Amino acid sequence: MCVVASMWCAALASADPVAIRTAAAPLYSNTQDTRTTTGVGGTNHNVLVDDVLVPAERNPRNRPLAITAVTMLVSGVPGEAATLSLWHYPVLSDGSPGFGRELIDTARVVFPSPLPFLRASFGNGSSPLFTVRPDFVVEPGFGLFSLGLGSSRVVGWQWADGPDVNRATAYNHNLGVDRIFLNKSPGPPFPAHDSYFLEVQGSPVPEPATMYLVAAGLLSGLFMRRLQSRTAALPI
Repeated sequence: MCVVASMWCAALASADPVAIRTAAAPLYSNTQDTRTTTGVGGTNHNVLVDDVLVPAERNPRNRPLAITAVTMLVSGVPGEAATLSLWHYPVLSDGSPGFGRELIDTARVVFPSPLPFLRASFGNGSSPLFTVRPDFVVEPGFGLFSLGLGSSRVVGWQWADGPDVNRATAYNHNLGVDRIFLNKSPGPPFPAHDSYFLEVQGSPVPEPATMYLVAAGLLSGLFMRRLQSRTAALPI
């Protein structure tokens, strides 16, 4: 039994150290508010789309990512309710978002008074909300994917810049004409980066548990040898 236990302990220890190491920290944090906002949803008929750049040290094996929570800072009319929608957009070869978006989740919010700002969250931070395979070519040293925010009413998505690296531009998916436009800062007094307040939690998807298979094979072989030896020792 000591041999068997050590096999399984070795398998557990090597199963997915990257996921264990990154589970407690955000994969991406662009949460330093720059006190600017862009309207989204409602009569604007648009979805705002921004990049998520996950540093290589948080996913060194370039694995798909199991996202457990996404948080955004939004604003609206005090006392008014809105249904927010979280979208995933594919990444094109130049890093821009493509069509073929996927609805991930929705969240109903009510804006407080007198300061109508709130952090809207999708997902519970523990179970996977969705899984994404980032692009590892466009931005060397990072895994890139795109998330979009829509709303049943016009709300504001706050701009932010840092602490994590982000691209200087974002995108506006105009649903009325079904076109995606580049959003960039118009210059002073606006912040240099047109990038939105966004925090993403999750961890790399574990690699195939080959050690479990090896351990299972060893256990099976050990069991068969013991069974054969005991059978041979029985009187005929």
